[in-house]
This record gives sequence, C-alpha cells and structure tokens, in this order.
Amino acid sequence: ISPSTRAKTSVPPPGGAAVSAPGVAAALASGRPVLLEFSASWCGPCRQVKPEVEALAREVSGQAEVVAIDVDEQRELAAQYQVRSIPCFVVVRNGREVARQSGAIPKAQMRQMLGL
Repeated sequence: ISPSTRAKTSVPPPGGAAVSAPGVAAALASGRPVLLEFSASWCGPCRQVKPEVEALAREVSGQAEVVAIDVDEQRELAAQYQVRSIPCFVVVRNGREVARQSGAIPKAQMRQMLGL
C-alpha cells in the first residue's frame, strides 16, 4: 500500500478491509490478539518499519489484528495507551495489554509479541 492510498489511521488488517483508529474497539472485540502500531507520518523510524507492519498484517490473517494509529490524528488514543515515543507497538489480548515495545523492531519480534 502506498502512502497516497493508505488511510491516515489504518493498515490493511487480515481480510483486506481498512481498520481505522475509531475501529480499534472492533479489533479488540475480535477475540484475536491485536497489535496496535502508534506512529506518525513525519517519523523516520515509523516510515522505516511500515513495510514490516504491513507484511505482518497480511501474514497473520485470521490469527491476529494489526492496527496502525497516527498519533497526530488520534492524540486521545495515544494518551489512553500512554504512548511516549514512536513507533510504539502495543499488543492487547483479551482486553489487557500483554506486550509493549518502542522503536523500529523487526517483523519477527512483532510476531513474537503477538504470540504467533
């Protein structure tokens, strides 16, 4: 997905439809682990890891949800999750945060955080 076609607050989740930040609740209600990726368009490390996040979203289809959240557009959500630096990856399982990592991390580490 190119930056021009990607919605500002979404990454293609498993199944192909975009999940926007307001759709976080639906992703969390899916019963699957959810990787929340907090980032911003101006952030170099965020842009660097974006292809890894998008590849992971395709690979975990049906097993997990992956949601990208632009911290500039979703400030309240970033505050709710106490995001202090970006990129920030938060894994939520059964309504509880189970893992968190800041910085550009490899896809394998994202998958490991999801428990897959």
